[in-house]
Amino acid sequence: MSNGYTMDRAMAEAARCLLCHEPPCSEGCPSGTDPGKFIRQLRLRNVKGAIATVRRNNVLGGVCGALCPTAELCQKGCTAAGLDRPIDIGGLQRFLVEQGWLMGFQPWQAAPALGIRAAVVGAGPSGLACAAALALDGFSVTVFDKLASPGGIPRHVIPAHRYQGEILPREIDDIAALGVTFVGDHPVET
Repeated sequence: MSNGYTMDRAMAEAARCLLCHEPPCSEGCPSGTDPGKFIRQLRLRNVKGAIATVRRNNVLGGVCGALCPTAELCQKGCTAAGLDRPIDIGGLQRFLVEQGWLMGFQPWQAAPALGIRAAVVGAGPSGLACAAALALDGFSVTVFDKLASPGGIPRHVIPAHRYQGEILPREIDDIAALGVTFVGDHPVET
């Protein structure tokens, strides 16, 4: 499962961060994951805090850490690049998601059940994010998709070796653990 990082290696990579007051890497993140914050937390040995920062902002943080074009987005503005090379933001993000699984740490806390049902159409990344957000707010969520298994483009189009295929199913399992139900082979017609 690992992308090559050990805790020591991840800490060494995070130690290269210059701890910018207004981190340009965070401004460059389209998903709002705040790399400046999770790298700072990891550097200061707040591993659970770093995991929580990634997971609370991006339910597919591991897949995103592997697939996101970080060189053109968050790493592009990394101040450390002026000294040596940019921080490996995607690698650290993916490491933190995997570390959370190894530690048995899940930062998500579902709100008490509201007794309100919600349906989400489409089990791609946006549908999964929507389902998780609703479940965290106490809704009973069912996700419908025309394909047999959830995951959208990352599962059905992108070759699994690009993100070492076990990450996406684990992240989908984390969403299901919030009480989200997936119904595949069920196209929704309007």
